[in-house]
Amino acid sequence: MTNSNLIAIFNGQIAHQSVQLCNARELHSFLESQRQYANWISERIKDYGFTENEDYIIVTERTNGRPRKEYHITLDMGKELAMVERNEKGRQIRKYFIECERQAKQKNEENRPLAIPEKTYTFTLTEYELRKLAWLWKIAERMRNSHALTTARKLGSRYCLRLRGKPRLQNEPRRMPETAYQNDRRRRMPP
Repeated sequence: MTNSNLIAIFNGQIAHQSVQLCNARELHSFLESQRQYANWISERIKDYGFTENEDYIIVTERTNGRPRKEYHITLDMGKELAMVERNEKGRQIRKYFIECERQAKQKNEENRPLAIPEKTYTFTLTEYELRKLAWLWKIAERMRNSHALTTARKLGSRYCLRLRGKPRLQNEPRRMPETAYQNDRRRRMPP
């Protein structure tokens, strides 16, 4: 047997992520384990703490008789199961899984789009355009520092921060305007 066809490897989804999987039944037969498959897989899962929908998924297949549980395991889980067997077949299949992962990673790198360099822009302005831009900038600064801001703040408006160019946070409490009555009460109260 060549390394290209030891066990069928296929793409699947575990926890909404695309991963490479193999059938645990095929792995069991390739490893030539003397134990019965159902006992072998259930004890390995229990002994080594594998978790469903993270390390493997269970697929129920319909056969002519009763339905059969198939365990589709990740290559990481397959490598660990192969190491546990401690035989030549286990070492062989582990190397095969590592090579399959390396090939899949290489394909992903080839298909990944190249990084797009950051765009830079260069402007050429005449002296007139530059003066006009500076003038507009100065007007914008004056408007930000104008009485509209202080008036909005005194009224307790939520647009106060928008005038300064800062959006108001959703959880930030609104500041209520102080009335003349509240100001008088403060002045009259002894310290």
